[in-house]
Amino acid sequence: MCIRDRGWTTSSVSPPGVDEAAQAAYLLRTMVSYAATDVDRVIWFNLRDTWLNDLDRYGLLRLDFSPRPAYAFYSTFMRAFGPAEGPAPGAASFSCSAPGTLEAHAFRLPGGDLAISAWKLDDAPDTLSVSVPEPALADTVLVDPDSGAGRPAPGPYSDPV
Repeated sequence: MCIRDRGWTTSSVSPPGVDEAAQAAYLLRTMVSYAATDVDRVIWFNLRDTWLNDLDRYGLLRLDFSPRPAYAFYSTFMRAFGPAEGPAPGAASFSCSAPGTLEAHAFRLPGGDLAISAWKLDDAPDTLSVSVPEPALADTVLVDPDSGAGRPAPGPYSDPV
């Protein structure tokens, strides 16, 4: 069994502390990336801040139990990717102007649908194109990782990133 533990502090006094938006993005990218490997479990350090010191701000929940954006991103990941049966290499193709900066994954869900996630490793503006050759999967839904709300994507799907 392969287990990985991860976490990013939001402490402003602890290099390399990150802001809450970055913590949420890193959590989602970590969960999706590890889902495509042989890692069996990802353990997030910590569920809730304890603030025993200025460094202990790793939580998905703040000290007062209010959720951070990372908590919402984790919830969205579990709804969208949690039921996945495994990676689906070749089920979708991805392109952008700088393919070396693109990380993209597709996972097969029960019933045959796909869960797809893609992001750029840099902050340069770009356009992402996703192609899914299966005609039955033509209806693409974009899911907001913060709210979990879905909205139909225009097709063929191309989105500035």
